[in-house]
Amino acid sequence: MKLRAFSSFKIVLPLAFGLFFVAPEFVFWGAVIAFGIWYLKNRPTVAPAAPWKHQKIEAVNHSGGAGGHRGLIIAMGDDHFSHDKRNKMSFFITLRNETSGKETTFWGVDLRRVAREQELSTGDLVQLEHMGQQPVTINKEIRDQSGHVIGTRPIRTHRNEWRANVFSRCYS
Repeated sequence: MKLRAFSSFKIVLPLAFGLFFVAPEFVFWGAVIAFGIWYLKNRPTVAPAAPWKHQKIEAVNHSGGAGGHRGLIIAMGDDHFSHDKRNKMSFFITLRNETSGKETTFWGVDLRRVAREQELSTGDLVQLEHMGQQPVTINKEIRDQSGHVIGTRPIRTHRNEWRANVFSRCYS
């Protein structure tokens, strides 16, 4: 039996088959295949991206803790607050958390300024930080029982201020 020229041979001891001599290139490719099988069984499972209209998204108005919210921008733009046609138009940014895959939508007028100044786009990896609140007075719509607007009244509320740190950009 003629063998190809190899610099060395490895001895492999399969449990049921006895002693075999195996060429190094076969050992290498066997290890690659074994790793691939292991990875497919143990890979992290994160749901694939889907349009925001088809997924339940948590709407929040303020930061959940120090350090802000880090994630991938999967959607941004103008829409009715909480995606409810009865609400006024507002700007939103939806982030998908890097580790948990949880999607969170942030709403606010100031997010439009942040997105414009930082030139944010879908696919960017960012951290949104809630910097505080400013008191404002706005006109709230008054609706009748059928949902039609019958007037407005001034109410005192606050406007959230935001800052964004961009970690990586998506150039598509």
